[in-house]
Amino acid sequence: MNKNKSAVIGVVGPMCAGKSLASRMLEEMGCAAIDADTVAHRAVETAKEDILAHFSAEAEKRGISLLTGDGKIDRRALGAIVFSGKALLKEHESIVYPHIEAELNRFIDSNRDRCTVLNAAVLYKTDIIYRCDFILYIDSPMLLRFFRALKRKNLSVIQILQRFYAQKDIYTQHCKKNVDIYKVYNWGQAANLREQLKSVLEMKGY
Repeated sequence: MNKNKSAVIGVVGPMCAGKSLASRMLEEMGCAAIDADTVAHRAVETAKEDILAHFSAEAEKRGISLLTGDGKIDRRALGAIVFSGKALLKEHESIVYPHIEAELNRFIDSNRDRCTVLNAAVLYKTDIIYRCDFILYIDSPMLLRFFRALKRKNLSVIQILQRFYAQKDIYTQHCKKNVDIYKVYNWGQAANLREQLKSVLEMKGY
């Protein structure tokens, strides 16, 4: 990697496609990386009162508790609500995304001397996408992603399918933002994924 050149790289793609693996590989190449999912977890706690105010009635109607035993937001329970309808998801995003964007902006600004990687499934929903020099769209076959999700995520089959459905147009949505975007395919072979990432970086001069 060219140490004298910096960039903001978005790593996007559907659930369980390999975004985190790609981000770790880019870190090994010298980039600074941040996981938007981890940022989102913090944002949910920061916005806990607003979340409870907006979704407690819906949770009560469904017989769901939004809080864990230690008083934190139960993200699995919250996900069961917000991924069940577009309006609910949009309402949730309007609450947490400003907190996520603020932290991602701080991360970019504190790492101006090197390439930064933003690992985020749906970067197109935020203005952060316009800070990206280019986007790496990590893709993987749906069936492979499904079995990865069953193995890694503490989610039911219905919840996995709901999240897959919510992300069905994310490549098109990122393309609509008129940013440079490159597809990288993760078929389960780490060496192949790494070579694809290196090829894009070399092509871009990094």
